[in-house]
Amino acid sequence: MPSYIGHSVCAKELLKKLKLSDVNKTKFMIGNLIPDIKQVDIDYTLDEFVNKKNIQRSKRITHFRKETDFILEYPHCRLFLEKYEKEVKRHIETLAYFFHLYTDYYYFKFYLPSVITFLDYDCVPTDVRNGFYFVKINKNDQVVKAKAFFSKLSKKSLYKEYARSNSYLIRKFNLDLDTDYYREYITKKGFNCYVEEVNLNKIYDVFDRIDKVYDRMKEEELFIFEENKLDSFVKEVVKTFMKEYGYLLTKYR
Repeated sequence: MPSYIGHSVCAKELLKKLKLSDVNKTKFMIGNLIPDIKQVDIDYTLDEFVNKKNIQRSKRITHFRKETDFILEYPHCRLFLEKYEKEVKRHIETLAYFFHLYTDYYYFKFYLPSVITFLDYDCVPTDVRNGFYFVKINKNDQVVKAKAFFSKLSKKSLYKEYARSNSYLIRKFNLDLDTDYYREYITKKGFNCYVEEVNLNKIYDVFDRIDKVYDRMKEEELFIFEENKLDSFVKEVVKTFMKEYGYLLTKYR
C-alpha cells in the first residue's frame, strides 16, 4: 500500500509469522520503509504536474517499475530478484525492501482495481493513462473527476483517503511506530539495505513524515476504501507473499 502506515501494518503482520531477534525486527521495519524515501526534492516553483512526473520517474527506479501507458504501474518483483536475490536471502534489510515492493505490487495489481474503476470520457472502463477522465468509487458507485481524485486538495481524492485510512489502520492493528528509537538505532548502529537505487541519507525524512501522520490523526469515515477490504488486503498480502516467496524465508521460520 502506498503509505508508510499501510506498509508498516503489513510488515508487522508478516513478522508475526517469522522467528526474528528484536534487532532483526527493527532492521526489517526500517528496511520496509526505505523504498519510499523521496529521491527527488519537490521544487515549488514548478507546477504540480511536473513535480508528480519527477517523483514517478524516481519511483520507477526505486520500485523497479516498467514505464507503460497504463494508469496503474506496479513493481516487477522478478526484476528486483534478478539483481538482488542473493542479498534478499542474506540480509533481513533487503528482504524487507522486497516485501515493500511486493506489497505495492499486490496493491496496484489486485486491491486498487477492486476498489475503483477508471472511466473514459463516455464513462466506459479503461486502464489507459491518457484515456481516462473519471473515477468510479465501486463501493457506492459515485463518480469523481480524475483531476479531483488525484488532487491533494479534494476531500474525495485518493490522497485524502490515505490520511483517513492511516488513522483507521493505526487503530485497527494497534500500530505504534517508535521513530525516535529508529533514529537512535541508525545513529548508533548505522543502516544499509544493500540496494543502490535509494539514497539512505534521506531516511530521517521518512520518520519525520510518519510523526506528522500520528500528529494529524483523526477518526473519519472512509470514502473510497471499505474497512473489511482493508483488513483482508493486509492478510492476503502476507499470505500470498509467504506462498509465492517462502523459499526466501527459510532461515527465518
